[in-house]
Amino acid sequence: MADESTVRDARRAGGHQRAGYLSLVLAAAVALAIGLLYYALLRGPATPLGETLSAVLPATIADGFAAAAFADPTHGTLPSFLHTLALTWLALALAGTRPTRRAALAFLVLGLALIGEFSLGTTDVGDVIACLLGSGAAVLMAGSSARCARGGADGRSSRASSRASGRASGPASGAERGIDGATDRSVRYGAGLLAALSFAFVTGTAPYEPCETSDDCIASIPSRGDNGGVRVAEPVYLSYDELRRAVSVGAARPIGALGRLYVFGDRLFLNSRNEGVHVIDNRDPARPVNASFIAIPGNTELEIRGTSLYADSYVDLVTIDLGGSAYLELDRDEFVFPYDEYQNVSDDIVFVDVDRDRGVVTGHE
Repeated sequence: MADESTVRDARRAGGHQRAGYLSLVLAAAVALAIGLLYYALLRGPATPLGETLSAVLPATIADGFAAAAFADPTHGTLPSFLHTLALTWLALALAGTRPTRRAALAFLVLGLALIGEFSLGTTDVGDVIACLLGSGAAVLMAGSSARCARGGADGRSSRASSRASGRASGPASGAERGIDGATDRSVRYGAGLLAALSFAFVTGTAPYEPCETSDDCIASIPSRGDNGGVRVAEPVYLSYDELRRAVSVGAARPIGALGRLYVFGDRLFLNSRNEGVHVIDNRDPARPVNASFIAIPGNTELEIRGTSLYADSYVDLVTIDLGGSAYLELDRDEFVFPYDEYQNVSDDIVFVDVDRDRGVVTGHE
């Protein structure tokens, strides 16, 4: 009878540990799902994953969220945090209870995340900090969960040990090992599968990079034009410093192709792709006056909320005050939007090599 009670208490203690592993796996799955949603709604076709998700996401949902995509408080660092958080949780679930193995796997995940940040896409200090925070948060939360689980299991484990004391300890029964082993394997197989998916997720969210300059590479470049022609060109850059000094208000410019139009009181704001925003005096709707032009390089979209105009400027988000006629730049969030070297060039142009550190691409030569 004592032996049965000892086995039962030992199994209960093991159940608490397995529940802890399961909670880590489920938490990691939630974190990865949030990251998936982020890329589907905010990054679009700038990455392999975003391109795939954009193709399957209903256009009405994507377009509706695009207007709200301006206010990303993480400035694009959320995926790095979530990836490291989820991978560390999965690593801890795979490591079991051995402290040395848990620490080794946690450091391994952090190292791989940092290597990915430096080798895939553009390196950003915010992303590196996000990786460090994700690793630390995962370890702290997993440790807290483990302490809670141990609190419930310690009493049962101690009773099991006391009943077993004085008797020769032998190996666990085959049935016991089979039951516990099957549960452990299911948990660890699930964690391993999610770990593989999350590594694929990291790879899939790396921005598209042009190939290196070589004859073979140039020969393999697909056509971007409708007529089958392609021209390999050198990009023309606008430095980030110049980009962030370029917003200005000047005289009215001729209105070309119509873009995004917003009504704000007795004024109309009309976007001119990659150039800026026309300000139309609409106090007399029968005779609208082209009043002025707000130069915003790389502008393709705009949104008005309250008395603020939000506009993209290549990779940045610009906030402009509409409270007066000066249209002052109130704020700028840097590197909010994906880097797109083809934003301001025709479809028949292909760049073999783009140096993103030099700035944004405004044309070709």
